[in-house]
Amino acid sequence: MTMRSFITILCIVFFFPGIAPAAKLQLEVSPGFSQVYLLSQGTSTVLEHLKTRFDTAMEELNKNYQIDLLKEQADKAAILEQEKKDTYSEKFTSLRNTYLKSVSITIVGVDAQIFPSSSALAEVFFFFSIKNNSDRIITDITYKPVIGDIMLPTTSSLVLELIHPATLISGLSPGQTLSNKGYDPEHFSFFIGELSKEELGKIQQEMKTHFTVEVIDMHFTNKRGYKDQTRVLGFKEAFE
Repeated sequence: MTMRSFITILCIVFFFPGIAPAAKLQLEVSPGFSQVYLLSQGTSTVLEHLKTRFDTAMEELNKNYQIDLLKEQADKAAILEQEKKDTYSEKFTSLRNTYLKSVSITIVGVDAQIFPSSSALAEVFFFFSIKNNSDRIITDITYKPVIGDIMLPTTSSLVLELIHPATLISGLSPGQTLSNKGYDPEHFSFFIGELSKEELGKIQQEMKTHFTVEVIDMHFTNKRGYKDQTRVLGFKEAFE
């Protein structure tokens, strides 16, 4: 190739750059990035310098304000706080279980209407006698009905309000006994379809002899009185 030809090609590339093949740069980035920048070779040096300055400043702050010591104290305080919460929770659970067991309930009569062939629900009617062995006035209990080892699948939570059937005074005082014998029986419904044929047969056989109630919650009050005229308290309010 002569010098003249080389100069001619160089001029064509210079004045008509579209003729020369263009370089293509293709990047794949993670979703969410809308822009990508190419950094110069000196960028990493600048970033390293800034990182060194930042680390030095952090060391000075740590030294001046004792950050490591404060963090250690904060961690110890957090552990102590959790330990106290656990201790409180254990004591509260123990207290709650003690009061749930402080009522003695005797079933003095029970009857049931169970017709598997014609109804999905069964009805249970019962008379009870309940004694308050605690040191608080109890307004009501939430209970689950049990026959032997079978928990009856009730339609809703069952609440037994401790209201004297003759005076309509609400609340059972410490040492006091309440009975609905001679008045309207307590009653509830349960689902037949949720029981096996064997369980249903056992329930029908043992209803009158093995029916009991298990207390799972209760409420308190500071004085006896007519319903809605006294303040009803849960466990946390009653034992603040």
